[in-house]
Amino acid sequence: NIVIKDSTNLEASKNELAQQELKYQFEKKELQQKILQQKKVTAVELEAQKKMALETSKNKLARQQLVYDFEKKQLNQKLAQEKKVAAIKLISEKKTAVKNNWLIAVSSVFLLSLLGAYFYYRNNKQKQAITVLEKNQIKQKLLITQMNPHFIFNSIQNIRSLINNRQNDDAVNYLGKFSKLTRQILEHSNQNYISLAEEVEMLENYLAIQQLLYENKFTFNIRIEENIDTESIFLPPMLAQPYIENAIKHGLSNTTENGKIDIHYYLKEEKLYFEVTDNGKGFGTDEKISNHKSLAMTITKERLVSYTKNKDFIVQTNNVIASDGTIEGAKVAFEVPYIYES
Repeated sequence: NIVIKDSTNLEASKNELAQQELKYQFEKKELQQKILQQKKVTAVELEAQKKMALETSKNKLARQQLVYDFEKKQLNQKLAQEKKVAAIKLISEKKTAVKNNWLIAVSSVFLLSLLGAYFYYRNNKQKQAITVLEKNQIKQKLLITQMNPHFIFNSIQNIRSLINNRQNDDAVNYLGKFSKLTRQILEHSNQNYISLAEEVEMLENYLAIQQLLYENKFTFNIRIEENIDTESIFLPPMLAQPYIENAIKHGLSNTTENGKIDIHYYLKEEKLYFEVTDNGKGFGTDEKISNHKSLAMTITKERLVSYTKNKDFIVQTNNVIASDGTIEGAKVAFEVPYIYES
């Protein structure tokens, strides 16, 4: 019974094992079919995805191609437009350059013409200035030449008067001083400017001669301010002599003794002034006396106008008034044109 029971249990176990084996094989086969089916489905899906991706890529590529073609077309149109604009601009620039070249050429010709005209005008101006200067220098020499005979004639008349009065010693003395003064005047006649020291020396000699002529009826004094360097200041010669002569001849005409002639050179605001003062009768109402102008004074006034380039040049004439209101002399003053050489 035990054996039969064991045999029955074994058979049952075999059957159960066989069933399990069949079930396993069935499930295995079913699982394999399921896996195969899934592989097919996956393959189909993958293929579909590939096709879809390929189609999408083609569509995207087509769209990109369309965009590229459109942009390329726009770029070509833009380039063509820019080329046209550049060509138009280049033509315009060429025209402008041609105009500018013509303008530069015309401007250069005009400028050269202006420069030529300026230098021509300047050259003519310089020539005119040189001509005027030469004329002025000749005029100055002519004026001095005109004044010299006047002075020489007066001096000879004075010497003649001394000889006629049998004042032989005075005549010889006068003649010696006159000779020295004449030499100074002749030497200075060829010079446009002489030093103030030379002018003062000539005036001292001239006044000494006049003292001799008028029998020492007057004394004279020449004052030079301390701040004036007589060797460095140069002025036209014989500007003061006619006014000194007028002061002696007319200012002291009523004086027989104790006459005074005071000559003063001074600087004021860097201008040189000459001043001659006498203690005579002054400028009165006598028209013949007050309006008297000698040839030498007229020539000197012309020289002063020429040197200063001032047609309104003024020679100041004033009476010297005493404290009680009476006239005690006359004063003549004017600005002296000069140059300074250190």
